Amino acid sequence: MDFRGPYDHAARPVRWRSPFFPLGCNDAGTEAASRGAGQPVPVEALVIAPRAQMLTTDLPGRIAPLRVAEVRARWLASSRSVTSLKVRWSKKVICCSPSSPLHCRRWAQSRQRRAQAQVKQAESLCIATNRW
Repeated sequence: MDFRGPYDHAARPVRWRSPFFPLGCNDAGTEAASRGAGQPVPVEALVIAPRAQMLTTDLPGRIAPLRVAEVRARWLASSRSVTSLKVRWSKKVICCSPSSPLHCRRWAQSRQRRAQAQVKQAESLCIATNRW
């Protein structure tokens, strides 16, 4: 008795499923294979040695590492308002908003603190290098 299950068709030979099977089967291929069996196969030797290689990666985005903001003042404080703030400068103070004198005063104070910090930094540099 011959019992066949539902998946017995999978055990059939592949040659019946492939339409290209008859194209590859001929006697000329077996003759060529038997003729070349005794000859050595040409082989090339390739030597791989480690060496230093410079890797550069171009990242998309900014060209410069820092961006410089171009900020322009909206108005110049008059010398009268500068003297009322008790700030004495040889040049006019640049403020950002004419409606807030408190902002101008804070801006002037921050500029003064920055200048004082730069003076201290220069003094410490001169002391460290003995060029005082």
